[in-house]
Order: sequence, then C-alpha cells, then structure tokens
Amino acid sequence: MPSRIQKVLIANRGEIAIRILRAAAELKIPTVAVYTREDRFSPHRYKADEAYQIGADDEPLKPYLDIDAIIDVAERHGVDAIHDIANITGVFGVNVGAVIEDLEDVDGNPVSVDGFPQS
Repeated sequence: MPSRIQKVLIANRGEIAIRILRAAAELKIPTVAVYTREDRFSPHRYKADEAYQIGADDEPLKPYLDIDAIIDVAERHGVDAIHDIANITGVFGVNVGAVIEDLEDVDGNPVSVDGFPQS
C-alpha cells in the first residue's frame, strides 16, 4: 500500500490552486505554494502552509513553467508530492521523464509526481 502524502507542492495559481489547497487542508496534508513576484499578493500564497517565490522579479508567468525551479523548491522543503506538474508538462509539451525518474526528497526518498508513477 502506498504511503500517505506528507507534504504537497501545488504547481498551480489562482482558483485552481485555492481548490487544491482546500482539499489538502481537509485531508490535513501540509501544503507548499510557489508564486512569482507578480502574484505575491495572490490568495494561493497565503492559503498555503508555506510559499516560496520562483523566478526573477521581472518574469510574471514564465517561472510557473520552470519545472526545474518547481522541483528545486520541492526538494529543498521536504515535499513528497507535486500536484499538477503533469498538466503543466502536457500542455506545454515538456518532457520531464528523466527528471522524474531520479526525483528524491531531502531525505533521499522518491517523490511522487501526479501522473508519473514512481518505481
């Protein structure tokens, strides 16, 4: 049986992120949000248990597509699941297979990424 998610990073913004954060709160799963400087006052930043800025101050949306930056935040903050990275990669045609195969948390445990089973 798979282990319970200990902390999830939400790789979304806006209303979608808020809905995911509410569901995680109901399940008592700690959450991490990422945001850009442009979104520093967005509700998803404040609803998450932890929030970290990604990207340069002059990049309002591009950092949300920076898979490496999102995974870096996940690794540095003990995240063991990332929500919706599969949607980001599918919509924009990013191939993250090699990255996901070797993805580990800070303790060396495999990180679960929705849509991509870990072996």
